[in-house]
Amino acid sequence: MTDTDGKTQAVETIKELIEGIDTCVIATHTPDGGIVTRPMTVQDRDFDGDLWFMTSRDSDLVEQITADAQVNVTFVGKGTWVSLRGRAELVEDPQSKEELAGALTSAFLQADPKSPEAALIQVNTDAGEYWSSEGAKTMFSMIKARVTGERPDAGKNDTVEL
Repeated sequence: MTDTDGKTQAVETIKELIEGIDTCVIATHTPDGGIVTRPMTVQDRDFDGDLWFMTSRDSDLVEQITADAQVNVTFVGKGTWVSLRGRAELVEDPQSKEELAGALTSAFLQADPKSPEAALIQVNTDAGEYWSSEGAKTMFSMIKARVTGERPDAGKNDTVEL
């Protein structure tokens, strides 16, 4: 398998894991070195290694990624946890704004998604880590481990380059 095949498989794995998870958390850095997280909705559900978000241009998120583009995006679903790191950037493309705006985007932004007040953010992911488990099977493994003293099978875990 070539490196490209490995990256393609990693993207497909992440795509499958985050499918159906509507809300994620994006973490950014503050000027004083702190970390801030906030819930966000991904605008493009067809993950190809990039994540797309819309927010208000005057938001703290825009200010923070302008100062430090390194971000972390986390998805949590039933039996699934995915953490992706990457670089965020503002994208000035009215057509993409229109194409990516979801049904509730206008209400959240209190503005037309095509307007200058709306900011389109692209996160180019470069790596991630995930854990996935089958609820009942994992719970049984935990109980068994408690009785036997063996390490439980907590599901699948892997780190991937995207």
